[in-house]
Amino acid sequence: MEFKEKKSKKAFTIPLNSEFKVPDSDLTLKVGASCRTSRWRRTRSRPARTIRKNPAAQIEAFQGGKEIFHGWLFAKFPAVHPLTHDKYGVALLEGVKK
Repeated sequence: MEFKEKKSKKAFTIPLNSEFKVPDSDLTLKVGASCRTSRWRRTRSRPARTIRKNPAAQIEAFQGGKEIFHGWLFAKFPAVHPLTHDKYGVALLEGVKK
């Protein structure tokens, strides 16, 4: 989370399918489903296996109760579907294993 006016950043861990009120702001984030883009790799000694490449999460952002963003955030490609806002920046840093 970037607070552009304060020129500061803070990381939060937000569970899937939950709502999070960002402290000291009028911003609320709703985190929905997750998606892990994958690819298959076969090696000589092992059968094909899935390699996790790019965690993603579906996000809704509300400012003062009004939706300002609805889309997917990708950890490795934060500029693909960015939340653009004058006061805030939101990025997915990584997926957290259970």
